[in-house]
Amino acid sequence: MFRFRYSMAIVALTAPSAAFVACGSGSSAGQGPSGSDASVQAPSEAGPDVATTVIEGGPDATAGGDDGALDTGAADAAGSFVGEVDACGSDCTGVCTRGRCLVTLASGQPIPQAIVVVGTTVYWADRGTVTNAGTILNDGRIMKMPAVGGTPTTLASGLQQAQSIAVDGVNVYWTSWKANGAVMSVPIDGGAPVTLAAVQNYPLGIGLLAGSVYFSNNGTLASGQTDGTIARVPVDGGTPVVVASGQRIPFDLAVDSTGVYWTSLVRDGGIMQVPVDGGTPLTLAAQDSPGNIAIDSTSVYWTSENERAVMKVSKAGGAPVTLASNQDAPAGLAVDSTAVYWVDYSVPDAGGGAVLKAPLGGGSPVTLATGQPGPVYVAVDSTSVYWTNANLDGGTLMKLTPK
Repeated sequence: MFRFRYSMAIVALTAPSAAFVACGSGSSAGQGPSGSDASVQAPSEAGPDVATTVIEGGPDATAGGDDGALDTGAADAAGSFVGEVDACGSDCTGVCTRGRCLVTLASGQPIPQAIVVVGTTVYWADRGTVTNAGTILNDGRIMKMPAVGGTPTTLASGLQQAQSIAVDGVNVYWTSWKANGAVMSVPIDGGAPVTLAAVQNYPLGIGLLAGSVYFSNNGTLASGQTDGTIARVPVDGGTPVVVASGQRIPFDLAVDSTGVYWTSLVRDGGIMQVPVDGGTPLTLAAQDSPGNIAIDSTSVYWTSENERAVMKVSKAGGAPVTLASNQDAPAGLAVDSTAVYWVDYSVPDAGGGAVLKAPLGGGSPVTLATGQPGPVYVAVDSTSVYWTNANLDGGTLMKLTPK
């Protein structure tokens, strides 16, 4: 079965009217182009034997209610679980489950996508409402709100296909993932949006480095998306500079002083790298349709739905390491000093999607939350994990503390 979240990419590039045919649940809109081209066949539903994923709270923990948390024990009159409120503390404004506080920060969002936490503020992109016919309306937005909760603020509105975002101390930057798409910015306190790079071919991944915005272009349909590019443009706008060309569906992107890293979203794709000023791209690891990407000082991490895995490889290259296998639909990726975090868009028998983490050095994955309606992107700060649920009936922004 070709997963709905990934098929959204191909649908939007080829046949918009079919946008929700492959949706397993029929209730969520995925993160966009994290699948391969139309020739992709279904990954095997079977997988190698691996260590059992740890569900914190013990093997008897079960899926909770609408909050999607894993609950143990009996509920008291207030709906909290006996013995857990004290563990979360009296300042938990959500549901306490196994010593973690699960809070819905925002609801009723039109298909929220990428999420970034900077300091005390959470930023995210709303892709836009999807009609029954599969049309995405021009009501996408760039949003922010306090990480502790409060009222969301709209920074930019009237957008279509707002997808990936990046934030510095001045602006929020985002890609508009469509034909003749754009890379845009808006001040972090609100103001007039600015188009930094127009007429781009399905721009998607985005990153910031040294006064430049780096972004990936999936490529044109006429070429079969074999003319994708990695490009950069000054944060104040100007002429985009291509740092890698002739790429096959370059998807998600990450950048630091060591290079630009991206995933090539085709069956015989890979994890790619090029110097920040351009040069000959290198394949760090050959992979089957890798999706989201993240980096730290030494390694590159990615998700692969067809491989059903979360993986990493040294920035210097070498043998890839599997951090988590037998995942159903892994996506969205974040890394801190000890763990990698991701979402599993659809987990059979778990009441929806899940949020997980695994040690950077390897070990059993830990399930942090289940029952989530279409989780697609994830972010972390020093204390919490945040994610977006792209539910067609009203997306949500979630927070779980501690992470």
